[in-house]
Amino acid sequence: MSWKFAGIIINGVEVEQVLSSFGNLNDTKISIRIGEALKTKFQDYALGSVGNSVVIINHFSPYDSAYGKKTMSQLDQKLAALSKKGKVLCFILDGVTGTYGTSFFIDGEKVRSKKCISGNPPVTFGAKLPEEFSEKAGDEETLIFELISNLIDQPLQELIFDNKNSLTIYQE
Repeated sequence: MSWKFAGIIINGVEVEQVLSSFGNLNDTKISIRIGEALKTKFQDYALGSVGNSVVIINHFSPYDSAYGKKTMSQLDQKLAALSKKGKVLCFILDGVTGTYGTSFFIDGEKVRSKKCISGNPPVTFGAKLPEEFSEKAGDEETLIFELISNLIDQPLQELIFDNKNSLTIYQE
């Protein structure tokens, strides 16, 4: 199955800290299941706590990261600042077109970034993360699922089909 979604996982911060960093999001007070937020028809931000992480699902914003480069976009600068309190992963996962991107931030720095576009060699910055050496991490989709699962301390697949966890919808 090919997946198509994008998001940001932030460890060690509260939702309010993330909202203050993004600054322009309005709370609709409407909840959405994580599996529903991952659908391509969802056009807003879904944001909330999952375990010790803040999860943001948005199909557009993560495309603003400078994947595969040390260069820092405006989004990367916000995420680097948030990473002073915990690890941050920004990702795009588009199995339909074979486009994948990950940017990983620790202690205020972008430490790893990777961009893969079908038919082209990967463009990377930084040393491989321990998770990238996992036996489970074969293709890019599986690797991104592993990275997310490690940060949220539970399998992403469980959250997708779980009716207990929900996020709040925010709009720009």
